[in-house]
Amino acid sequence: MRLVWPAIVLALAVAALVSCSGSTVAVPSAPAAQPATIAGPSGLSPQKPATITRKPKRVHPKAITILQNVGVDLPTMGITYSGCDYSCVYQMFFTPAIMSDINSNLEADYVRSGWIPTWVDNEPVKWQREDQFMDNACNAGLSVMVIVPGINDDAKGEQNLLDSVNDFFSRYTQREPAGCVAWGEIVNEANLPQNGYPNVSDYAAYYEQAAAIVASYGVPVITSGTSGEDTTWTSDLSSLLQAAQPIPPLNGFGFHPYGVPVDQMFDATLAMQKAAGVWTWWDGTCAGTCIYVTEIGQNNATDLYDTVINLFTATPTVTIYEYKAQPGENPQYGLTNNPALYSAAQSAFEYVHENQPSSRRIPGSSRPGALHLPLTSIQTFTGTVTSLNPSKP
Repeated sequence: MRLVWPAIVLALAVAALVSCSGSTVAVPSAPAAQPATIAGPSGLSPQKPATITRKPKRVHPKAITILQNVGVDLPTMGITYSGCDYSCVYQMFFTPAIMSDINSNLEADYVRSGWIPTWVDNEPVKWQREDQFMDNACNAGLSVMVIVPGINDDAKGEQNLLDSVNDFFSRYTQREPAGCVAWGEIVNEANLPQNGYPNVSDYAAYYEQAAAIVASYGVPVITSGTSGEDTTWTSDLSSLLQAAQPIPPLNGFGFHPYGVPVDQMFDATLAMQKAAGVWTWWDGTCAGTCIYVTEIGQNNATDLYDTVINLFTATPTVTIYEYKAQPGENPQYGLTNNPALYSAAQSAFEYVHENQPSSRRIPGSSRPGALHLPLTSIQTFTGTVTSLNPSKP
C-alpha cells in the first residue's frame, strides 16, 4: 500500500543564478561488473517500507530550472549476454508489462537506452529488436532518451556510423508518436578516452556531424554526459563547438554526477553550467545553458531520494541508473533488485510530478504534459524539501 505524504507547499518566483566555481573529478560512472546469477524479473510493484518518513532539509533558494522529466536507464537495445540470448533479455527488460510498470507504477516519464550499429547490421531482421523496444516504450506512454552511438560502436567506421544515426532517427520519428523520441545524447561518457575519443577535439568533430543529423528530425540534442564533474572537458568542448563553422545544434550539456556528494548536487550542476558558458541559441528553458543529468545511480535509498530532490531546481531531467541490474553486474543500483531503492525513486518521482506548475498538467491528470517549461514559469522555490531518512536533519 502506498503511503500518503503530507502536502508540500511550493511557491515559485524568477531568480538570478548564484556563482560557484567547479573542479574536475575523475571518477568512473559505475562499479566494476561482478559475476552474478541471471535471474528472472523481480516483482513489478515493490511496496514502500512503512518506516520511511520525511524530515525538512535545506533548500537552494535560486532556480536554474525546474526538474520536468524523470527516467530510468535500461540496457542497450538488442543486447545479449553469455547464457542469456535476446529472447531471455527481452523478457527481463523490454516487455510491454515492464514498460508499463516503469510508467504507471514507478511514475517515470522516459527510459534511456541506445543502439549499436554493428549489432543492427547482424540482426536476423534489421532493426527488429530496436522496433520492439521503441514500440513497447512508446505504447506504454514513455518517451525515450536515445544514447547516440560513438565510434567504438561501429566496426565499419564513421561513415557507416553516421548513416546508422540517420537511419535510426528517420525510422523512429516516423514510426512512433510525436515526441516519443525525446532527446539524442551524443555518446555515453565521451570524456573517458576508452569510449572512443582520446581528446575533446575528437569528440567535438563527431558531435558536429551527429548532432546535425539528430536535430534535422526535430529532436533536441544533448552532449555526452560526462563521467563526474568534469568542468575542464565541458569548458573545452563548449569553446570548440562555439568556434565551429557552422555552429552545431545544441540544447544542453550532459552530466553524470558520480563522485558528487548528495548535498552538493545543485552546486556541482551550477559549476558545470558555468563551465559550459552561455550559448547564443538559449531558448529560455533554463536560466542559462541547460545541464541535463542524464545518468546517476545510488545504492542507498535515502541518497537516491535526496539526489532527485536536490536537483529539483538544477536540471530539466534526471535519469536513474538503473531499472534492473544487468547479468554480470553488481545489483546494488538496480531498482527492482532493491525494493527500498524502487520505493525511494517512486517517492521522488511523485514529488517531481506533484510540484510542477499547473501549466504542465494534462487536464484531469497529475502527470506532466510537456517536455519544456519556459523560464518565465520558474520562480523562487520556497517549499520544504524533505528526506527519507528520519534521523537526517
